Amino acid sequence: MHFKVVNEVEIAPEKAWELIADFSHVQHIHPLVEKVDQLSDNDAGLNAVRRCHLYNGVKVEEQIVEWNEKDRRYKIELVKGNLPVKQIGAELFVEEISPTRSRIIGNMDVDPKYGVLGQLMVRMVMKPKFGRALGDLFSGTEYYLRTGRDVPENWHGPKPVITSS
Repeated sequence: MHFKVVNEVEIAPEKAWELIADFSHVQHIHPLVEKVDQLSDNDAGLNAVRRCHLYNGVKVEEQIVEWNEKDRRYKIELVKGNLPVKQIGAELFVEEISPTRSRIIGNMDVDPKYGVLGQLMVRMVMKPKFGRALGDLFSGTEYYLRTGRDVPENWHGPKPVITSS
């Protein structure tokens, strides 16, 4: 299943990219991530790997599998985690709206376990939950930049636009 999450933020595109691309320090802008372990030699860019410790006790490992600095875009895949999915990946990128405003977009692909039941679970539970989490990550860039503080646990920014295809 594929879905897209879009948020617009009052941040210059270069700064939005800098925050979204800071792969091994996502805890500063993500309200579900308590801390991050960098598992690769590089902390960002192609093949960077991180372990995110979520506030709810879940740990997930993610790897950057595509990186395009020029287009402000990268793609990550779940390497390890206790989620009811066969595979999950997301492409994140930043578009310029104006010199001081950005659109941050996440295209997420989820291949659930459990056949039809898994498909239903993705549509009813995972899409809204993951969509909101991505939207809050994107809004977290603005929060962090304005306050200089990490986004609080379970903080919610403006509701993102979530669409399916």
